[in-house]
Amino acid sequence: MHLTHHNCFWLSGVGPADELAKHNIKQHLELPGVGKNLQEHPDVCVGFTSKKRDGISISIVGLFQLACQFFNYLFRKKGQLRASISEAGGYIKSSPSVEVPDIQLHFLPVLFDDNGRNLRALSKEGFSIHVCVVRPESRGEVTLQSADPLAPPQIELNLLSDENKHDVDILLAPNQYHHLVNRQQSLYSDLGFQDEPLARKALSG
Repeated sequence: MHLTHHNCFWLSGVGPADELAKHNIKQHLELPGVGKNLQEHPDVCVGFTSKKRDGISISIVGLFQLACQFFNYLFRKKGQLRASISEAGGYIKSSPSVEVPDIQLHFLPVLFDDNGRNLRALSKEGFSIHVCVVRPESRGEVTLQSADPLAPPQIELNLLSDENKHDVDILLAPNQYHHLVNRQQSLYSDLGFQDEPLARKALSG
């Protein structure tokens, strides 16, 4: 369900009485679950610098290469810009005891962090592995900011808040992500170093 759909419920008087009363909205139906059980997939980004210059960066050399890639795509429909920046992905298990994979991986040929706002990382040559929790146990909620139908909803993701620390444990599965790279000889020979500490920050996926 789209997040704005919850606003339609609230503004129509459908939901918990106490929440509706905060905004002077007359209740027409008591429905305690409105806005509850919001689930989001937290992820961490593990970055590695590379000795090669075949990825994407905003360094002087990298910007020149991007310009060349732009014309390569414009006239030949080939090159790095022909597809999504997420070159590869897959699913793995956080431990042998897990029956169905509970981690999703995305591989990017760029040092990508903080949704692209980390310019220091973007200026380096390297690649990133996004590690995402497939079945999070943390739960958030969506509530009203006001009775104004044009106002956006109030969203509380509550990432990594589950009592059993299930989501955190998955993201911090011991040494797993570094070894994924170490085992790949085609990558390891050009590997610089692990650029960003594992689980430096949790991001919305």
